[in-house]
Amino acid sequence: MCIPVAINCGVGELTESAMEIGQKVKVQGVIDRSMPGKMVKQLQQNPVGTIVGYKMVDRSEVGFVVKFDEELSTWFFEEELEQVN
Repeated sequence: MCIPVAINCGVGELTESAMEIGQKVKVQGVIDRSMPGKMVKQLQQNPVGTIVGYKMVDRSEVGFVVKFDEELSTWFFEEELEQVN
């Protein structure tokens, strides 16, 4: 399922995201927030997961909820993710 998501990239500037629900992604890094120990371990062992939803963050940006093999999930900014073929 592909739902276009508008991402706020600056003052008055919106772009559509290439990320979609069901897509495999690899976490490239985490920008300025802490994670529980289980999630840190998951990202160190296997940073690949599947987008299962969206999350509004900071009232102007959209985060992507990613689920991993160990039934763990959390959200990431688009710039923290890379598409996996």
